[in-house]
Amino acid sequence: MTATHLTDAAIQEYAMGLAPQHAAHIDGCPACRAKAQMYREMVAGIQAQPAPVFDFDVSAAVLAHLPAPRRTALPRLLYVALTAILLVSGAALYIFRADVVAVFSGAASMMTWVMVTSLLTILIFQGLDLLKTYRKKMREMLQHSSPATV
Repeated sequence: MTATHLTDAAIQEYAMGLAPQHAAHIDGCPACRAKAQMYREMVAGIQAQPAPVFDFDVSAAVLAHLPAPRRTALPRLLYVALTAILLVSGAALYIFRADVVAVFSGAASMMTWVMVTSLLTILIFQGLDLLKTYRKKMREMLQHSSPATV
């Protein structure tokens, strides 16, 4: 028998088969062997118990406390607006096609590049602003939907 006993954590690990290095001490120490046997019986008893089952529908109880999803008309309105913009732009290009061709064919190549560069710059800034607005709204939504801390 050794002079010092193993800690409860070490005996529990041995009882669960996780620490075979303590076998020599437990074989030679009646107090530690008794604790190890007690922990083995406790683990076997816990494993023999049936899994707990709720007598009610947990998902229904949780869903009942969640706020109802809000449907907005934004996606439909967005598609209608984009369709209208495309139709108006297409009609304007068709009606003024001769003038558009004259602008691009008669203008100097430098003027064409200035117009294209200006257009791309505007589109890039609008896209970045749209992305910034989207991220801000998503951040706000995530903050409002995070569960309350207890």
